[in-house]
Parts: sequence; C-alpha cells; structure tokens
Amino acid sequence: MGKIDNPLDQIEQQHKNQAPAVSLADTLNVASVLVSLVSPHAAVASALAKITAFGMDYATKRRKEASLTAFQTGLRDAVGDLATNVDEIQKRAAGPDAEDAVMAAIQAADHTARLDKARRFGEIVGNTLKQDSPRWQEASEFIRNLEQLTDADIEALKILWKVQMTAYRSVTKPPAQPVYEMSTNANDFTSTWKEVLSDKAVISRDDWDARCGRLSGFGLTSAVQPNPVQQSPDMNCFRLTGRAVRLLGLLGRNVNPGAYPTWRYHATKEAVIVKDEDEDRALGEGWADSPAKFYET
Repeated sequence: MGKIDNPLDQIEQQHKNQAPAVSLADTLNVASVLVSLVSPHAAVASALAKITAFGMDYATKRRKEASLTAFQTGLRDAVGDLATNVDEIQKRAAGPDAEDAVMAAIQAADHTARLDKARRFGEIVGNTLKQDSPRWQEASEFIRNLEQLTDADIEALKILWKVQMTAYRSVTKPPAQPVYEMSTNANDFTSTWKEVLSDKAVISRDDWDARCGRLSGFGLTSAVQPNPVQQSPDMNCFRLTGRAVRLLGLLGRNVNPGAYPTWRYHATKEAVIVKDEDEDRALGEGWADSPAKFYET
C-alpha cells in the first residue's frame, strides 16, 4: 500500500500541509481505536500509533507519549473485563456522538501536561463504555468541563458527596431496577451543611462559597434556600446535582449511596468505620468488609 493510501499517513500529510482537520469519521473507526487501547494483548506502541495522529504540535514526543499512555491506562482500568468483548465495544462506541466524545478525550489528553488529568479523560471514556446505554453527549460535555476544572473543584465535589450522599435516592419501587436522583428538598441539605463546612479543609468560607458558586456554572452544584433555624442570614448553602454525581461516577467514585459509612475489619487490629472511599483506601492492605474472611480455610 502506498504511503498516501494509508489513512494515518493521509492525516499526517494534511497536518503537515496545515489543511483543515479531517473528521475522524473519514479517517478512523473509533471503535477500532478503543479496541486497540483496551486490549490487554495490544502493545502500547501499536495503540499509541493510532492516536498520535490527533495532533503533534503541543509538546515533545516523549511528553505526548506519556500523556497518551496515561489516557490509555485510565481507559483500560475503567473498562475492565469489557476489554475482551470486542463486539460489545464496537456496538457501544458506534455513532457520531461516540466519535465526538472519544476525539475530545484524546485531544484533551494530548494537550495537557498533567498525567493525572490525562488519565481522567481515559476514565470518562472507559466508564461511559461500561454503561448499558452510553451517554456520549454528556461524556463530551464532561470532558470539556474537566479541561477547566481544577483539583480543588474535584475535591469540593468529593466533600459535598461525602456529606450529601444520603440525599441521592432511588425514585423507583421494587421490584423495578433502582433509578437514583438527587433530592431537591432544601431540608436535606440545610440540615447537614455544618458537616460540609467542617470537612472543607483549610479554606475560608468566602472562598468555599466562591468554589461552590463556580461549580454551579458547570451544572454541578445548585444553591438552596438556607434554613434560618440552622443557618445565619449571611450563610450560603449548596447541593450537588445529579449531573455531578454522574461525573464522580465516571471518574471512578463509588456513587452507591449505601456504600458508606461502613465497617472494615482486620486480622490483628480493631474494626473501624470508614466514612468514604478516601478513608477506605487510607487503611492500606489487610482490611476486609467482613470478619468472616479471616476465618475462611
């Protein structure tokens, strides 16, 4: 096959000539790219060769490879066992919405010097793939939002979730599959706002209010009417939105509202209660969710 007959070479040639960008739909099959990335048997160099065509003008090759490898790692870890189901990946990654989301994620990973951020973009794509009915349009929005969100923004979302997870409730009745939504009842949030303020680490209330207000611009928080019995007249109160919970879930957060707080057990140490995933991970090795596991033969 001649050089110009290869789709990747066509992209490279047009890039060199500074011609208008070619649509991914005209050059690559998105599903085939994803299959290459998530396959445990594919060589990293082979997978990277398929995605480096999305841009070569932003940093050195070494930095680009590190960013794209971080993206691939986040994608693979999120996809998990689905990586071996090529047909299902192709089915779920079909259509222009999937193409737009995958393109946006790879380009965002390519443009950032932050490897942890590149990994997050991979997690968004991977966890969207795991959905029975992938919400690719929302995934695209989240990817573009993440380009602007800071570590402090993500941490604020985690703090709000830690306190407000009990307001994330099922709106269906058994035996139907549970469908969760965030409560819009202000009392669910004003009653726990003091806990939020006590968890916000070293940050002034003014900066915290500004942080929550900033997140509302992304549709991730919403202001609620303060309760004069529980809040002073000058106090603001915010709640997480369902959209924020979905974002946290795509970033690998356990958004099962019944998961925490919970007990953890150890063979030689006293049992403890962990309030969230961060406390759970901080325990380290040797902990289990049941004491029975230490008596199994």
